[in-house]
Amino acid sequence: MLELKNISFSVAEDVGRKEIIHDLSLKVDNRKFVVVTGPNGGGKSTLARLIAGIEKPTGGRIFLDGEDVTDKSVTERARMGIGFAFQQPVRFKGWRSSTCCVWPSAENFSSARPASIWPKWDCARATTSTAR
Repeated sequence: MLELKNISFSVAEDVGRKEIIHDLSLKVDNRKFVVVTGPNGGGKSTLARLIAGIEKPTGGRIFLDGEDVTDKSVTERARMGIGFAFQQPVRFKGWRSSTCCVWPSAENFSSARPASIWPKWDCARATTSTAR
């Protein structure tokens, strides 16, 4: 079970602090699927980042199966089963998507494995849409 107890998160502003999440408590039972909805700037992504350990709460505690994970690293949480998928893919400076494509040669295909099962890659299109 994932449990958040009195979670708060704030960030420094020019004058004072801006509270993003205030005193949030939540329990998610094992094998349950929960969707968090709300307006832009409502704290949904911040909540996910807190659970994953990318950000640290300014108050409260996070528990996974009864174990306090609040001070555990992203890596430690990942080993426990907590993951995070970024909305934008990670970009590597100087890399193009065509650099990452693997082009198998015809002799590497066996006759038992028809080429039709392989997706048709359009790296020219992928390069223009992902490399900025």
